[in-house]
Amino acid sequence: MKRIFCLMMITVCALALGSCVMREVSDDYYFHANGVDIVPGIRAEDVLGYLGEHRSMQSSPSCAFEGEERIYHYSDFDVYTEWENGKEIIERVIITGDGVATNRGIRIGDSLHDVVKLYGRDYDKKGENIEYEGERCRLQFFFSEGKVTSIRYLADE
Repeated sequence: MKRIFCLMMITVCALALGSCVMREVSDDYYFHANGVDIVPGIRAEDVLGYLGEHRSMQSSPSCAFEGEERIYHYSDFDVYTEWENGKEIIERVIITGDGVATNRGIRIGDSLHDVVKLYGRDYDKKGENIEYEGERCRLQFFFSEGKVTSIRYLADE
């Protein structure tokens, strides 16, 4: 009986800890890395610790708002933050390498056909690039010669 109770308590604790890391995201456009979902507009402290050590970090005064902007560089993506009401907020995520993918599986090097197949035709075309509008963020795909060269998740303004 004690063993069953202990196993149940361990399971409950594991699920509780998992829910802290595996955040439920209402927006369909989010980036998933190292067990955490990232959507622009959420607090940086909720996710940066789970992403592991960044390769480098740049910090500079922002020209768009009062305060500091930071860029955390990881091997295949960058996380941009800004300060709002004394809290560091994720402003955008840019996928720069093919070692990671969107939550639907699009990677750098995929075709426009691949993107449309997984994300649909409800997008805005801006030159060679396309943008999807989500509940909490915009998802942009940049193309060159028909292949994805950059993927950006941007906070809604």
